[in-house]
Amino acid sequence: MGRLRTSLAVTTVAAAISLVPAGSASAKRCAGNGVTISGVIAIHTTCSNARRIAGDTIQRCNAPPCRIDGYHCRRLTGGQLGGEWRCTRGRRIVRFSFGD
Repeated sequence: MGRLRTSLAVTTVAAAISLVPAGSASAKRCAGNGVTISGVIAIHTTCSNARRIAGDTIQRCNAPPCRIDGYHCRRLTGGQLGGEWRCTRGRRIVRFSFGD
């Protein structure tokens, strides 16, 4: 059981790292809002800014792609009721999952 748990932990960490571009030491995993937004990743920005961009994107982006406070946001997967999003502004990147 201990080996299985360790193996799962290593796999989970490897999967999370694969979402982040190489050489991106400032990537952070951030808490979502606990309701509809999860899996927030902030690269070259703060977690509070990433959560704000994620929330604003869900509320204001009716037809992706769209612009939110200078960030270009597009839905990577999913539909109106949920999916994965990526917002970029220069080298700043916010990724998150949304599900209603």
